[in-house]
Amino acid sequence: MVVGYIVLAIPTPTPVPHFALYLTITCFGLLIIAFGNGLFKGNLQALVGQMYDRASEDIKKKRDAGFQIFYMFINIGGFFAPLIAIAVRNWWLKVHHFDYNAALPELCHKFIEGKITAVEMNNLQELADKVNLSGNAVTEMNVFVNSYVDVFNQGFHYAFFATIFAIGISIIIYLKNKKIFPDPAEKVTVSSNNNEGKTAITQEEISMSVTEIRQRIYALFAVFGVVIFFWLSFHQNGYSLTYFARDYVNLDVINIDLGFTVIKGAEIFQSVNPFFVVALTPLIMWLFGSMRKRGKEPSTPMKIGIGMGIAALAYVFLMIFSFALPAKETLGSMSETALAAMRVTPLIMVGLYFILTVAELFISPLGLSFVSKVAPPHLQGLMQGC
Repeated sequence: MVVGYIVLAIPTPTPVPHFALYLTITCFGLLIIAFGNGLFKGNLQALVGQMYDRASEDIKKKRDAGFQIFYMFINIGGFFAPLIAIAVRNWWLKVHHFDYNAALPELCHKFIEGKITAVEMNNLQELADKVNLSGNAVTEMNVFVNSYVDVFNQGFHYAFFATIFAIGISIIIYLKNKKIFPDPAEKVTVSSNNNEGKTAITQEEISMSVTEIRQRIYALFAVFGVVIFFWLSFHQNGYSLTYFARDYVNLDVINIDLGFTVIKGAEIFQSVNPFFVVALTPLIMWLFGSMRKRGKEPSTPMKIGIGMGIAALAYVFLMIFSFALPAKETLGSMSETALAAMRVTPLIMVGLYFILTVAELFISPLGLSFVSKVAPPHLQGLMQGC
């Protein structure tokens, strides 16, 4: 993953001299990251599950809670990641005497491509003067547009170096602690040597009939087929929901001034979901724990089903609200003043992410726990990856 992020950290010049070449380099970097993530993520989750595999029955009952805690700590990193990226990008803009504006990059690209309307040109001029921290009016629009987009992009590229630094910390933590992590292969060796005092592994744990393996995989793929649609909706977070926030939400009220940089932008909402995961996980764990004590805790598949229903409610909420907003196609004909008056409170996005996060906590950590219980021992990492 570090190699992939190094590839992405190389800035792309504006205007792009060779689009196909730089697109290929970008996709190659993403491919390396995806490959590294494939080695990392599924096996990390399998490792968590293995900690419960040979525990007492009382401890095994807490497997769901263990994955919820694991998931909560994932989202602590998820909370800081967008904020750090925004801070680096906006700091780089400030170094070059620019301020950040969510609507400006799109207008700049329309200008570069020659597709900008007269109204959009007026908006571009107004915003260009606003973000130009030198205090001078922008007279050479072509120079400004290319310079702003170039600096904007460089800031995001340099943000990937923060990711590389963070991964370095995680590698150190892993190397310091890897001796205490469970190693199923090592336990098989210990058992075969019949060392006294060591935990023996049963034959059932290392081998299953072909029929049982097939049944377990069928059950897992049934769950995969359900959660595909949850992630299809949830991962609008980094795409359509961020565009919605950029176009329709008043971002000026979200402004965290750190002195050397300012944290603001549509991407800031990507920290709202991880925040709610961390804040709500203890509450959800308490809810399931109290239901377990009364013998009324739903099964993991039932929890996942409830989560899917809650996720649907999040988008029903946004769909109903969005009926009152103008279509994206009409925004280009609206002045900057009209656009500012149309934009809505950020609480709409906060409410959406609250509902979506509750759904996520019913689905994702419990789905990981379910896979760790059902997957054949020799396919744990592969099934978590699936």
